[in-house]
Amino acid sequence: MSETIPMIRPFEPVEFDHDTLAALCDRHRGDAEAVIAGLLAEIEAGLRRAASQFRANDPAFARTIDDLHRLADEVGMRTLRVCTEAIRDQLAARDRAALEACAWRMFRLADPATMSDWQVCHDTVA
Repeated sequence: MSETIPMIRPFEPVEFDHDTLAALCDRHRGDAEAVIAGLLAEIEAGLRRAASQFRANDPAFARTIDDLHRLADEVGMRTLRVCTEAIRDQLAARDRAALEACAWRMFRLADPATMSDWQVCHDTVA
């Protein structure tokens, strides 16, 4: 296998940025748990919507990816942010094969079976 292509892993940890989560908690204090839960619910709904739009080749997919990118930034979900950036790049490049790979990576991250692999990390890059 080429050294320039990372090995595809069926399960990939979803990393959260500790500093972003801490800042979110500081901003919202006693309401932080509800705010974070709300953001994660929005992300979950956005991922479901994105999957449906992608399968239907719906042009609204790009807008949903932008929404997911913003939400990932807000909650510090590094891995999702990397995925949405890659999808944006492939949409701009009109590279359908690469877009398929990037989109399905994002959908795998959203699989409920991976929830045990969601983690808050210190000083890491996803």
